[in-house]
Amino acid sequence: MKLIFTPILLILILIGCRTSQKSTSDILHLESAIWYNWTGGVPGTGGTNYKITLAVPEATEIELVSLKIDGKEMPLEEQSLKNNQLTIMSIESFSNRIETVNAQQQTVTHRTSNPESAQLVLMVNQKEISLSIDQFEKQSPKNYQ
Repeated sequence: MKLIFTPILLILILIGCRTSQKSTSDILHLESAIWYNWTGGVPGTGGTNYKITLAVPEATEIELVSLKIDGKEMPLEEQSLKNNQLTIMSIESFSNRIETVNAQQQTVTHRTSNPESAQLVLMVNQKEISLSIDQFEKQSPKNYQ
C-alpha cells in the first residue's frame, strides 16, 4: 500500500511546485508591427522600413539581440525605450536595385507582400527571450526628396 501512495504523493508535490517564471506574453505585449516601402530622392534608391513597438512593464531592462524577418537577419537602425514602449526600426535598403519597366521608366524594386514572420531575440532583465510576430500591417509608401 505504501508503494502505491509514494508515487502519487510525489506527483502531487511536483505539480504543486510549479515555477514562478513569467511567459513572454506576461512581460512583453506587441502593440504594432508595421512596414512600408520608400523611395529616395536619388534615382535608384529606396527600400522597406520595418517598425515594431512593444509595451514593456516599468523598470524592465530590455535590449534587442537580433531581428530576423522572413528568415533574413536584419540590421538594427534604431532602438528606443520611452514611456514603457520599446520601438525597433530596421531598414532594408535597395540602393541601385533598379528594374527597367520600359525604355523611359525605371523603378526601384520593393517588397510587394506582407512579411510572413519576424523573430526577435531580446535580453529582458538579463534573460534571453524569443518573440515571434506573424502579422504586419502595411502602410502607404513614402517618397523622400
